[in-house]
Amino acid sequence: DGQASTFFMYLLEKIGIEMVKELVRSGIEGKESREFIERPEILGPDFEKIETDWKEWVKSQKPEQTQEIRVRTGTGNPPDNREYGNYGH
Repeated sequence: DGQASTFFMYLLEKIGIEMVKELVRSGIEGKESREFIERPEILGPDFEKIETDWKEWVKSQKPEQTQEIRVRTGTGNPPDNREYGNYGH
């Protein structure tokens, strides 16, 4: 899910890999992720502020380089450059 992955990347940047590992371990132990995140030494108890900060962080991120996608036209001939279109997404 896009939201979960961007929040995960936000956490990596804000609290670092070791704290994210601790978050994952606490989840495996059945603890609520929100309780971990809201700890004062992590992101703090104001979940609305956390969400706002995350959304602003997402907006500030630059999109990744577009990847080239090759689409075959389906002529039945061996592929050559004329049979492929280059499309970025």
